[in-house]
Amino acid sequence: MKIFKRAQAEVAEAEENMVGPSSAPISVYLSGPFSGLGMKEAVELHRTCAAHLVRMGYAVVSPIMNSVAVWVSTREEVKAEWWLDLEPRLIEACDVVCVIITPATFLSDGVRREVEIARQKQKPLRGIIPLAGDRFVIADLEDPHD
Repeated sequence: MKIFKRAQAEVAEAEENMVGPSSAPISVYLSGPFSGLGMKEAVELHRTCAAHLVRMGYAVVSPIMNSVAVWVSTREEVKAEWWLDLEPRLIEACDVVCVIITPATFLSDGVRREVEIARQKQKPLRGIIPLAGDRFVIADLEDPHD
């Protein structure tokens, strides 16, 4: 619960400090590893990357940040397929897909699936690499087949 309260405080701080564009912000679907990491580590990774993107002025859709608490509460009743069916619609609704790049990313079937959906829907792909000290690198991800 502490993580979510801290995330709310960071978003509130970013909203106060943000000078947003007059038009709607660019929406970003944040993809990143979940399995292979502990839940706490995955949530923290996604939280810090999402907060950084929000500070930059983006509207972030993060399945981990937006849904993990609900998933934990409903995983006995709601099958994984229900969540998986949401991915293409959420990606379609966003302007850009941004992938968190860590060693766990390359082992993640979920990230692989989300990148494939993004390519099918011809969404621009970006990578966000978390560095030490709340620093990040954001770069275009090019398809090696192009």
